Amino acid sequence: KNNSSNLNEKMRVSGFMKPTHAVITAASTESVRQIMDKMLQNKISSIVVMDKSEPLGIITKSDLMKACHDRIDIDESCSKIMTPADKLETCNQNDDKDKVASILEATQCVIDGATKRWYEGRWFCTHPH
Repeated sequence: KNNSSNLNEKMRVSGFMKPTHAVITAASTESVRQIMDKMLQNKISSIVVMDKSEPLGIITKSDLMKACHDRIDIDESCSKIMTPADKLETCNQNDDKDKVASILEATQCVIDGATKRWYEGRWFCTHPH
């Protein structure tokens, strides 16, 4: 019975994806420059943009590179360059591996090539551009 319980736990997200550190967040009112500073200071490749306790989206290094390429004013709001929450695929720690696999398959997202962040019981996965 104990082995069955362990197997069921491993089949859930919490059994195979563990958060390695706290997620650094930003407010939508912060500028692109402030986001860049936070990411550099914390040595991270993405940041979850929040409105109080609700995630609005995520900004990745790829988003910053595109903003630089497009010559976006870095003193503008970070919300102009973020990937909005409705474009993100998320799962929670109690979802099973089949749900995660279907998300990854449907979005052609490769774990090693995707940005993954854990926030408030959910994994956020953005797809490589």
